[in-house]
Amino acid sequence: MGLASSAVVALGLGPTDDPSAAAHPLNLDAARHAIDLLAILEEKTTGNLTPDEQQLLQHLLSTLRFTFVEKSRSPAPPAGGVG
Repeated sequence: MGLASSAVVALGLGPTDDPSAAAHPLNLDAARHAIDLLAILEEKTTGNLTPDEQQLLQHLLSTLRFTFVEKSRSPAPPAGGVG
């Protein structure tokens, strides 16, 4: 769950409990690294996880990969703000 949380933050997402909180900056390299580590974890634990754990890991990976592709295709926000 820690790796998944790291990927979520690196993708510029995170908790939305505080609407006044600034969004996390997008860091595609860090997100790719965390997603790759989760994929390695999935590969290395094949046959050693409960069905629920396997399903959770597969769901996390598919969701993070999809979000990564979406974010990497989005145009970069302008640097330095307005003006």
